Amino acid sequence: MLGEILLLVAACICIIVLSVRLTEHSSSAVQIGTMLAVALGLTLVMIFSITAIQTPKAAQLQTALPAGIPLVNLYRRKLVAWLWAAAAYFAIFGTLCFFAGTVRDIAQVILAMGAYLACIMLPTGFFMMRKMDRAATAVTLHPWVHWHYSDASWKSWTRTRVERLKAHPASFELKRDWRRVAWVCLGIVAGALIVSPGGWGERAAWALGCCAWVFAWVEFTVWESQRAPEKLRRRLERASPDTYFGPDGLICDDALCSWLSADVYLKSAAVDADEPRSLNFSFEKFVPNPYGPAQTVTIVQSVLIPPGCDPSDVSRLQSALATLCPTAKIAIA
Repeated sequence: MLGEILLLVAACICIIVLSVRLTEHSSSAVQIGTMLAVALGLTLVMIFSITAIQTPKAAQLQTALPAGIPLVNLYRRKLVAWLWAAAAYFAIFGTLCFFAGTVRDIAQVILAMGAYLACIMLPTGFFMMRKMDRAATAVTLHPWVHWHYSDASWKSWTRTRVERLKAHPASFELKRDWRRVAWVCLGIVAGALIVSPGGWGERAAWALGCCAWVFAWVEFTVWESQRAPEKLRRRLERASPDTYFGPDGLICDDALCSWLSADVYLKSAAVDADEPRSLNFSFEKFVPNPYGPAQTVTIVQSVLIPPGCDPSDVSRLQSALATLCPTAKIAIA
């Protein structure tokens, strides 16, 4: 993998050098336009190439579909929110470009930076989300098991999951974990008083401002955790009352959970005997950490077992997962 990445970097350098040589006698506008186009194209090529190189063969999604099959729209629709955000961004800073003086200069720079990032992120996002939609469509076409829930069962399951999430203890409470925040603030105050420029008044102002930002972030995190049950309820109410199990993963709550990907893999699967009976799939996700080794986060996906489910469905799922994920602990049958 390292060798392939080095070859990609060398190829990009050669293309940049060739572009410079070919446009060295052209006007400044042509040179700048050419370099921007080359940089944009090479960035997209590097993103897609490195993603393909880093994905092991066993984790590659099946995206080949018969002609004329309509794609499910689980992921591409999420791009709409980013399109609206981009439109608002360009509208705001485009309007500021009509002002005179420094405001216009700053707005033009920010607008150009945003346009360049949009030309990279939006096509990349569409390509990745379309790939996930193709993989999800393949799972729905040839599933191991497909469960469809009645409206009553799905509404009851929604209430159950929301209540379970409400009963789950919060990961952070200010009354309980205030010492952690206090140590952070003490470090900020010490750093601001020692390192910050200016007099003692300015240093104290910097320290208070940083501490206020920390408290604001903590309060925002607590507020987000309190909103989690309501967000889950809205998401489940909008989701299709179906679950598909296939070679690439399971589709539940309008999301595809891959059994194995570049950074996520199935760790275990077990039966939750609490009513209503369900299956709990535990995944481990590798999260890059720029300050140390990668961290591992556990993700649990609960799947309702429909009333009157054929026992052969669970047995078939047990056998398929045990074969596909030999290192995972599968105990559902």
